[in-house]
Amino acid sequence: MILGCETGGSVANMWSASLMRKDVLIKDYETLFKVLADLQICRTRKDLKTFIVDSAYPLFAATTLQKSEALLDPTVNFEGVPGIFPSDYPMILVYLKTDSLANTLLNHSANSSLQSSPLGWVYQNLLPPLLQKIKNAMTEEELAKSNSVVRALLNSPAGIALVDENMCLLTCNQPFTKLFQLSPRDILPEDFSKVLKRNQSNSNTSEHQGVEISYFSLPQGNFNLTYFELYPHGSDGEIFWLVRIHPSVDPFTKSNLLREKAGLTWREMEICCLIHDGLGRQEIAERLFISTHTVKTHLKKIHKKLEVRSRTQLVAYLNQHSGESYVRQFS
Repeated sequence: MILGCETGGSVANMWSASLMRKDVLIKDYETLFKVLADLQICRTRKDLKTFIVDSAYPLFAATTLQKSEALLDPTVNFEGVPGIFPSDYPMILVYLKTDSLANTLLNHSANSSLQSSPLGWVYQNLLPPLLQKIKNAMTEEELAKSNSVVRALLNSPAGIALVDENMCLLTCNQPFTKLFQLSPRDILPEDFSKVLKRNQSNSNTSEHQGVEISYFSLPQGNFNLTYFELYPHGSDGEIFWLVRIHPSVDPFTKSNLLREKAGLTWREMEICCLIHDGLGRQEIAERLFISTHTVKTHLKKIHKKLEVRSRTQLVAYLNQHSGESYVRQFS
């Protein structure tokens, strides 16, 4: 009987009963119980390495244990082990690449003679719980990494949210909450949902690349929206969306927003940009290959559309509508 996991009672009692049934004669069985107790307290990769060096490996090193340099074959060594599945093999192999002693200990083919030795039955029954501990430690490590990524995202100054395919908000950070006044389990606003669904149906997301949507308008201003479709393992095809929304404050977008809001032409927008950069009429005329009279005509139209009366007021207006006020909402 191979013990794959603890199902009740103390580990010492289970092993004692098994040893009695199998009539296994071990001179110092208290050492074996100590090894199992040491394994029980292992939680991290570091704990396991210490356990292998101090407890497990010395128990068998005096026998026919043969050190194996080659990484073991999981289909040979793990198949049929209770609680260990093919999907677990990669993470276990990641650990074994960093622990040569564990790789040696778990390599059945390299230690076939050990299995027929007096400690063979002990060896066979130690491997399943050891594999389970390795799996648990690596899973915890991956979970810790994922949690770090999630915390970093949620601490982002941009609005971040995770939503399901029904547009239900699963979690979000403070900037997203402030922007939409939503809480987890709320449904996204209809206009926001429509934008996501429309772009999702029109895009090829087979490579899981983010899709960016520019000029998403809210009462607080205009924003860029980026979303990623996520297909979590074991989700049975359910789709989750990671959404990032941030103010449209890049230079090109700011210029476009100002032009659209004020009804400026592209030439007028060019002149506004050059005025903002500090150029005079003559310099603007030379830069755009037009006459100073034409520059003056454009400036009159710009002043009228923006409701300003002087160059100073024009520069102040351009600074005011540069999008910086939106950035402060996310800081």
